[in-house]
Amino acid sequence: MTNIVVDNAVTAADLRASNTPNYRLINVNKTVSEMLTFAYTRIAAKNSAGDDEVTFNFTKSMYDKWLKDIKPETRVKVHERFVNFLDEKGFNIDESIVFDGSDVIEDYVTVSWNDDNDYEL
Repeated sequence: MTNIVVDNAVTAADLRASNTPNYRLINVNKTVSEMLTFAYTRIAAKNSAGDDEVTFNFTKSMYDKWLKDIKPETRVKVHERFVNFLDEKGFNIDESIVFDGSDVIEDYVTVSWNDDNDYEL
């Protein structure tokens, strides 16, 4: 090998490491609890307005404080726990979470209470 000196040389491994996304760590249960507190406020408001359905589109920026920059696997856990809690309370749930690699394409939960189930608001 020759004595070549390059001041700004990097290795391929350095570049791969720099392209690895930095994820924010969260407490999943605490995050879901906060999101559900917000959700119940919206559910109660919709119910008071005479509606029987509300959709939570988690791709909107209003949910960034909870979901921005977390691992896709963690986002799935948050989504599933949110859905499971409301399902256990007897709400009707329509939901979807779709990724393209680590990018979230779709993440929503529609909650309805339009049948004769007993709900805990």
